Formats: sequence, structure tokens, C-alpha cells
Amino acid sequence: MRTHVLTQWLRLAHLYLGLFTAPAILFFAFTGALQTLSLNDRSPDYAPPHWISVLAQIHKKQSAQLPQRRPENAAAPRPQKAAAVEEKQPGPQTAPPKPQPPGKPLGMQIFFLLVCVSLFASTFSGAWMAWKYRRSRLAICAVFLAGIVIPLVLMKW
Repeated sequence: MRTHVLTQWLRLAHLYLGLFTAPAILFFAFTGALQTLSLNDRSPDYAPPHWISVLAQIHKKQSAQLPQRRPENAAAPRPQKAAAVEEKQPGPQTAPPKPQPPGKPLGMQIFFLLVCVSLFASTFSGAWMAWKYRRSRLAICAVFLAGIVIPLVLMKW
């Protein structure tokens, strides 16, 4: 009899914990797919849409505030050097080129995109089954909505 009660309690805890975390899991699966496809990365010939940048910022930094970008043409202030040191170095000084990040292997991109899609589909179907096959739809809806509202309130706070 004790095993039956424990099993019922664990199933109920699994149901409600899963529903509470489902919105965050769906969000992270979606934004992870966007990042896997590099849709949030800025390059000289591509600027991501604002909504993708905001979602990526929330995913990575837990804040919707986008960092202020410095204009690319603005020269960074250089520390002043002693006059004797500058005389020894003829010619204009240029900053060394930034190293390019290594490219993403296509196989890993496909794998992680598949993981994102699978996680999204699995979480969505689990939430749908909880809604479809449980009698306490009000509790199901309340816990799922709490999983949406609480992070939004915490992010604004």
C-alpha cells in the first residue's frame, strides 16, 4: 500500500513540476534552435531581427536589455605612452586583427537542432496530454500559467 501512495505522489509531483517548467523548456528549446542556426549572430552582412536579439539576450543573460553597441568606426581610446617609447616605433600603429571564431561543424549543428526540435515536441506533447487526460484542468492551467508569469515578473523585478 505504501508503494502505491508513493507512486501516486511521485506521478502527481512529476505532472505539476513538468507543467511548471514546460514554458521555460519550450522557450529554451526554441531560442536554442535560433542560436544553433546562428540567427542571433550579427555579422557585417547580417543584422538579426530585434525580436531574435531580445530572445537570445533573455536566453543567455536572463535580461531583455540589449547591450549598447559601440559604433564600429569609433576609435577606442589608447592609453598614453611615454614619448621615448613612441619614438622607437615608426609608422602608424594598428590593432592586431581579431581572430575569427572556428566554424560550427555541420554534424553538431544538425544534432543540436534535432535535440531542440525533439525537446520542444516532447515538452509540448506532454503539456497537451496533461491538459487532455487530467480532470483538474483548472489546476493544470494555473500551474502552466505560473510557469509563464513568474519568470516574467522576476525578469522585470
